[in-house]
Amino acid sequence: RLGSERPRFIAVEPTEANCLQCSAEAGALTASPHSDAGTVQTGLDCTEVAEVAWRVLATGVDDFVAVPDAVVEPAMRLLADDSPAVVAGHSAVAGIGALLAAAAQPGLQQSLGLGPDSVVAA
Repeated sequence: RLGSERPRFIAVEPTEANCLQCSAEAGALTASPHSDAGTVQTGLDCTEVAEVAWRVLATGVDDFVAVPDAVVEPAMRLLADDSPAVVAGHSAVAGIGALLAAAAQPGLQQSLGLGPDSVVAA
Protein backbone atom coordinates (compact mmCIF):
# COMPACT_ATOMS: atom_id res chain seq x y z
CA ARG A 1 0.00 0.00 0.00
CA LEU A 2 2.70 2.47 0.90
CA GLY A 3 4.88 1.77 -2.11
CA SER A 4 8.16 3.63 -1.90
CA GLU A 5 7.04 5.19 1.42
CA ARG A 6 6.91 1.79 3.15
CA PRO A 7 9.44 1.62 5.97
CA ARG A 8 12.18 -0.98 5.79
CA PHE A 9 11.97 -3.58 8.55
CA ILE A 10 15.14 -5.19 9.87
CA ALA A 11 14.94 -8.04 12.39
CA VAL A 12 17.97 -8.31 14.65
CA GLU A 13 18.81 -11.34 16.77
CA PRO A 14 21.86 -12.82 18.50
CA THR A 15 24.39 -14.67 16.35
CA GLU A 16 24.16 -17.50 18.86
CA ALA A 17 20.38 -17.78 18.34
CA ASN A 18 19.88 -16.78 14.71
CA CYS A 19 16.88 -18.90 13.76
CA LEU A 20 15.25 -16.04 11.84
CA GLN A 21 18.32 -15.41 9.72
CA CYS A 22 18.77 -19.15 9.10
CA SER A 23 15.11 -19.50 8.15
CA ALA A 24 15.30 -16.53 5.77
CA GLU A 25 18.40 -17.94 4.07
CA ALA A 26 16.81 -21.41 3.77
CA GLY A 27 13.42 -20.10 2.69
CA ALA A 28 11.76 -22.30 5.34
CA LEU A 29 11.66 -22.74 9.11
CA THR A 30 15.15 -23.66 10.24
CA ALA A 31 16.59 -23.97 13.72
CA SER A 32 19.73 -22.11 14.69
CA PRO A 33 22.81 -24.32 14.44
CA HIS A 34 24.06 -22.73 17.67
CA SER A 35 21.26 -24.25 19.78
CA ASP A 36 23.55 -25.12 22.73
CA ALA A 37 25.69 -21.97 22.70
CA GLY A 38 23.38 -19.59 24.56
CA THR A 39 23.66 -15.81 24.57
CA VAL A 40 23.77 -12.94 27.06
CA GLN A 41 20.79 -11.58 25.13
CA THR A 42 18.56 -13.96 27.09
CA GLY A 43 15.27 -12.40 25.99
CA LEU A 44 16.27 -13.14 22.39
CA ASP A 45 17.68 -16.62 23.04
CA CYS A 46 15.32 -18.43 20.69
CA THR A 47 16.77 -21.19 18.58
CA GLU A 48 13.55 -21.99 16.70
CA VAL A 49 10.94 -19.63 15.30
CA ALA A 50 7.24 -20.35 15.77
CA GLU A 51 5.40 -21.13 12.55
CA VAL A 52 2.75 -18.46 13.10
CA ALA A 53 5.43 -15.84 13.78
CA TRP A 54 7.40 -16.91 10.72
CA ARG A 55 4.40 -16.40 8.43
CA VAL A 56 4.29 -12.75 9.49
CA LEU A 57 8.03 -12.13 9.62
CA ALA A 58 8.83 -13.83 6.31
CA THR A 59 6.49 -11.49 4.46
CA GLY A 60 7.07 -8.29 6.44
CA VAL A 61 10.77 -8.17 7.27
CA ASP A 62 13.18 -6.92 4.63
CA ASP A 63 16.46 -7.94 6.27
CA PHE A 64 17.53 -10.36 8.98
CA VAL A 65 20.72 -9.48 10.86
CA ALA A 66 22.49 -11.38 13.62
CA VAL A 67 24.80 -9.61 16.08
CA PRO A 68 27.36 -11.22 18.40
CA ASP A 69 27.26 -10.81 22.15
CA ALA A 70 30.37 -8.64 21.86
CA VAL A 71 28.20 -5.70 20.69
CA VAL A 72 25.95 -5.78 23.76
CA GLU A 73 28.14 -4.01 26.34
CA PRO A 74 29.28 -1.19 23.99
CA ALA A 75 25.67 -0.59 22.91
CA MET A 76 24.48 -0.51 26.53
CA ARG A 77 27.28 1.95 27.43
CA LEU A 78 26.45 4.17 24.45
CA LEU A 79 22.86 4.50 25.62
CA ALA A 80 23.81 4.92 29.29
CA ASP A 81 26.28 7.69 28.46
CA ASP A 82 23.68 9.64 26.45
CA SER A 83 21.74 12.55 27.90
CA PRO A 84 19.28 11.65 29.16
CA ALA A 85 20.73 8.27 29.99
CA VAL A 86 18.86 5.22 28.76
CA VAL A 87 19.18 2.13 30.91
CA ALA A 88 18.78 -0.85 28.60
CA GLY A 89 19.20 -4.53 29.27
CA HIS A 90 21.17 -7.10 27.31
CA SER A 91 18.21 -8.05 25.13
CA ALA A 92 17.20 -4.46 24.37
CA VAL A 93 20.26 -3.36 22.42
CA ALA A 94 20.47 -5.78 19.49
CA GLY A 95 19.16 -3.12 17.10
CA ILE A 96 21.70 -0.58 18.35
CA GLY A 97 24.40 -3.23 17.90
CA ALA A 98 23.32 -3.74 14.29
CA LEU A 99 23.46 0.02 13.69
CA LEU A 100 26.96 0.24 15.17
CA ALA A 101 28.05 -2.65 12.96
CA ALA A 102 26.55 -0.97 9.89
CA ALA A 103 28.35 2.28 10.73
CA ALA A 104 31.65 0.38 10.78
CA GLN A 105 30.95 -1.78 7.72
CA PRO A 106 29.98 0.13 4.57
CA GLY A 107 28.87 -3.08 2.86
CA LEU A 108 26.39 -3.87 5.63
CA GLN A 109 25.25 -0.27 5.70
CA GLN A 110 24.54 -0.38 1.97
CA SER A 111 22.80 -3.76 2.05
CA LEU A 112 20.48 -2.49 4.79
CA GLY A 113 19.69 0.65 2.81
CA LEU A 114 21.06 2.97 5.49
CA GLY A 115 22.42 6.37 4.61
CA PRO A 116 22.81 9.92 5.91
CA ASP A 117 19.09 10.62 5.48
CA SER A 118 17.88 7.42 7.16
CA VAL A 119 15.48 7.67 10.07
CA VAL A 120 15.86 4.74 12.46
CA ALA A 121 13.67 3.48 15.28
CA ALA A 122 15.51 0.84 17.29
